[in-house]
Amino acid sequence: MSDKFKKDLDNIKLNDNLKNKTADMIKQTLYKEQTSRNVFFSRKSFIFAITSFVLIILIVVITVINGPFNNSVNARDLMQGISSENITLKDKLSKEFIDSTSEFSISMFKELSKEQNVVYSPTSLYLALGTVLNGADGSTKDEILKTLSKYGVSEADLNIYYKTLTSRLSKNSNSSVLNISNSIWYDDDLNIDNNFLKLNKTYYETNAYKLDLQSDNAPKSINAWINKVTNNKINSMIDTIDKNAVMLMFSTICFNDAWKFPFTEGTRKADFTASDNKSINVNFMSKEMNIKSISTETEQIISLPYKQGNLSFIAMMPNENTNIRDYISKLDKDTLATKINSLQSSNIHLILPKFQVESKKSLNNNLSSLGISTIFDEEKANLSKMGSTKGNIFVKDITQNTYIKVGEKGTEASTATKSEVITKGISQAKIINFNHPFVYLIIDDTTNLPLFMGVMDNPNQK
Repeated sequence: MSDKFKKDLDNIKLNDNLKNKTADMIKQTLYKEQTSRNVFFSRKSFIFAITSFVLIILIVVITVINGPFNNSVNARDLMQGISSENITLKDKLSKEFIDSTSEFSISMFKELSKEQNVVYSPTSLYLALGTVLNGADGSTKDEILKTLSKYGVSEADLNIYYKTLTSRLSKNSNSSVLNISNSIWYDDDLNIDNNFLKLNKTYYETNAYKLDLQSDNAPKSINAWINKVTNNKINSMIDTIDKNAVMLMFSTICFNDAWKFPFTEGTRKADFTASDNKSINVNFMSKEMNIKSISTETEQIISLPYKQGNLSFIAMMPNENTNIRDYISKLDKDTLATKINSLQSSNIHLILPKFQVESKKSLNNNLSSLGISTIFDEEKANLSKMGSTKGNIFVKDITQNTYIKVGEKGTEASTATKSEVITKGISQAKIINFNHPFVYLIIDDTTNLPLFMGVMDNPNQK
């Protein structure tokens, strides 16, 4: 069997078993042809060529039908052969890093929360931007670094701190699903810089793929990758790719964990006053539990621990006379930290709406508002450390897909309808009822840094 044919066979997306069977069949065919003394050489070559072609096509058709292409990326993986450096993680995250990361997370949330029911992952976003930072230079680099590091963390330290943070999260999330994935997709004619690939493999575990972005199969290849890393939660992120795109970057996160104290009282219908002041009927969960909380004349805040013990769900609701956007506008790293640190354990009867939100959003305009803009400019972007090409390298789009579902573990919503969730006298515990718009976060208990941030305007709206 020729070296060229072996190479062609390796280029087909097949599992090893099918490849071996194909090779064996072709070897047998070749052997019979070679040992036949009654066939002319030209005819023998023709039969071999046709036999090889038919076998390959047949196996490809069977493979497509059975689905192996569904979860594979039809692109060149640029991380193959690139090894990670051995680095020493930080024993402790510095105050400058935590303050900078918290400030960025909240500032971005303020930008995004102008829309209804928004949810995003600051963790996934700043990891993606850290990836781009390693390929940036000049004013482009300065913009990203200034936005991510308001309190003076260097580029080198950002890399190590991000790696330290994600390593801790992964180590402490054994019983939960916390999957943060980043990928960058380059056009065929880019000469990639191996140092850039090595940095991002070392610190961010970023996938980098070389792909003809103008090919018909490009969206399918990217969507297949996204579907795989989000555990089939997000299966179609892009339909078409702009003809002028040079690079696409995707940041995905998938999270799933059980409550430490599951809601066991069943789900009931009750009224929720949405952001437009209209009363809607939604599904509420309720349970008496001992958790950290605070209830004042101005706001109510609760902290629900997840089963793993290192992550918590925070919900913050201002009083009915305060607009939720006004409440958000006053949040910053200090006020958020103060609110979380002021929570005290007490016995409460919590009433919380069930909700599910799926968000797909381009973040270009929001990042530009925070000071990161030149990476999107075809003329001004300086991403020369990524590699070289005929034209200038720039980022066409930074897009994030986020999925979150808050509900009762293993419990279906009840069809019973009541005007109120609980009646007076059911318990002596203080009632905290999240029956109008509120802010919610999923935080790392060690640092209080948010993995997710969202605003719930309407639990019935996905």
